[in-house]
Amino acid sequence: MFIIITVLIGKILIFLSRKLHIGGGSTFPGRVAIKLYPQLIKRLSRQFSSGCVIVTATNGKTTTTRMIASGLKHAGKSLVYNISGANMRSGIATSLIESATLLGRMNYDIGLFEVDEGVFPSLVKDLNPRIVLIGNFFRDQLDRYGEVAILASKIKNALDTLKDKPHLILNADDPMVAHIGEHGDFQKTYFGIDDKKLDIKGQTTESDINYCVVCNSFLEYRVKYIGHLGDFYCPKCSFCRPSTDFTAKSIKNEGFDGQKFDLQISKHKRILFNLGIPGEHSVYNTLAAVSLLHKLDIHPETLTGLFAEFRPPYGRYEKFIIDKKSVYMILIKNPAGANVILRTISRLKHKGSFLFMLNDLPADGRDVSWIFDAHFELINNLKSAVAGGRRAEDMALRLVYAGVKKNKISIEHDYGKALDKAINSVNPGGKLFLLPTYTAMHSVRAELAKRTSVSEFWKD
Repeated sequence: MFIIITVLIGKILIFLSRKLHIGGGSTFPGRVAIKLYPQLIKRLSRQFSSGCVIVTATNGKTTTTRMIASGLKHAGKSLVYNISGANMRSGIATSLIESATLLGRMNYDIGLFEVDEGVFPSLVKDLNPRIVLIGNFFRDQLDRYGEVAILASKIKNALDTLKDKPHLILNADDPMVAHIGEHGDFQKTYFGIDDKKLDIKGQTTESDINYCVVCNSFLEYRVKYIGHLGDFYCPKCSFCRPSTDFTAKSIKNEGFDGQKFDLQISKHKRILFNLGIPGEHSVYNTLAAVSLLHKLDIHPETLTGLFAEFRPPYGRYEKFIIDKKSVYMILIKNPAGANVILRTISRLKHKGSFLFMLNDLPADGRDVSWIFDAHFELINNLKSAVAGGRRAEDMALRLVYAGVKKNKISIEHDYGKALDKAINSVNPGGKLFLLPTYTAMHSVRAELAKRTSVSEFWKD
């Protein structure tokens, strides 16, 4: 009976939050419900006929989860997932409440949950997943989680305590993720990239791990793709990149129009994938999604057309047209992810205008020193830049250090005014690159919603 009352209260709070425009109703209702009934997530998540799936990573988990959800729907599966990207305990509770019947029943095939890497250890037992996908570990919000190696160790220990061992989908190119698959009674699927022309070895300094997680010797790389992701090996012990079950080869970047790559599943089987979104991180997201869907008996051949039309969640290469000007909003939050985006933009032929929105709220991470490890030097020939957000001055200073001329930079803290100033700096037919941190993304997107027909984020 108590589960019924809790679900009813939660549904009322979701309705009121959205009706009264008090946020998106994606976290507060769940927070209240958990206080009323701490076993809520465990009770509701155990009802899925095909079990639960967890996706966790520092970068890309929202996009990867959206890709998986698209594949499941395409295959006719009914599912529940945290569509808004609210990936803490309260957000997952809210998504369960919203999908449950008034009697607390979950009449769906699969529960698919993006889970914040920091809360994963405390949440995994409640969800009791049949599959866990781990994408990567990058330095992100050190004030919340500490060093990435410690975080990876906590996740590994949490998995080891599970009585029912899930199947692990692992990024072979990340030493910390790969190491999780080295021990324990788990079935594993590995994915990774194999394309030497994308090597950034010697061009980047944002690696978050330089030492072997087994013997602490200095790691060597044959090829490096993003941060510390690549074909690694330890010259002192046997630890190295594991062989992959799903591999991206012959990647062809086509700027902001997207990219192509060959997906190799076996020695003799290759499938051409066309993506409408750029960046090596998008290839990793696709590999992760395809690997997991294959485990759920949804084969890659059936996904090529779907993923060619795929568009990422709000704020991730989201495009708006305002006054015949293209506005690209791309979330940035740590050096590795920012550098992929900056490299992608730097390959474009024409200079662009930029709006940087840097916040330091808890969801962003209080420490913004990471911007000095992101290579803004790659776009220092930009046409103009507006620095906004709570830490606008810090962002402007970083641009000056990157070589951007002071007369090209202006500061505006107000989201609406900053957006207007940046849009006005773009000629008709031109491009504005809007690079916000997490909380700034939500605020500036609300401003964009006033100027376009974009939907509210929980309806996305």
